[in-house]
Amino acid sequence: MKQLWYRVLVGFYRLMGSTPTQAEWRARRALKAPDRVKADVEQHLERAKDDRFTCHACGQLLVGGDRVCSRCGARQWVPGWLR
Repeated sequence: MKQLWYRVLVGFYRLMGSTPTQAEWRARRALKAPDRVKADVEQHLERAKDDRFTCHACGQLLVGGDRVCSRCGARQWVPGWLR
């Protein structure tokens, strides 16, 4: 099935005015796009798991369990599950 899509894409890019080499490269890049999108989503989900946050008063980076800022001493009133 992938071979069929490759040929269709090469034909499409040729009709759009690309040279044969350009059409082949564009088709290869287009067929790799779903893998790249999947990798981007996985990377975003991995970063979203990070439970660090910034202090509302000074901007210091804190860890998820911190209740008081180690830099300015400001109490962090918003609970972690709501941040």
